[in-house]
Amino acid sequence: MDSMTVDRLDSPEFTDRYTEAIARIIEAEREDKPLPAVEEPKEPAQVLDLMAPLREPVSEAKATRGDPGPADVRELPQPQVVDLHLGNTDFHEWSRDADDDGIHREAAGDA
Repeated sequence: MDSMTVDRLDSPEFTDRYTEAIARIIEAEREDKPLPAVEEPKEPAQVLDLMAPLREPVSEAKATRGDPGPADVRELPQPQVVDLHLGNTDFHEWSRDADDDGIHREAAGDA
């Protein structure tokens, strides 16, 4: 993997314009000069529509299913509350007496 990485890209096609711009701004600030002018791009950058590849399969899936009509909306049932009150039994004492499988079995004298 290390053989596939490069620390520096020395080529006219790869220039670090960001670092160069920051260095010019820092130098202008240090010398109390006005900030350098921003170079306008020669031609606008290509903007990719990242949603287009996602829309196509969704449209195809909708077309194969047909129009299902409006969704059937219902209220969710209220959650049931479970009472875990063990009376006078101390849970830690009760769980300590459980078998290895976690099941509490009453001893012959407990009943």
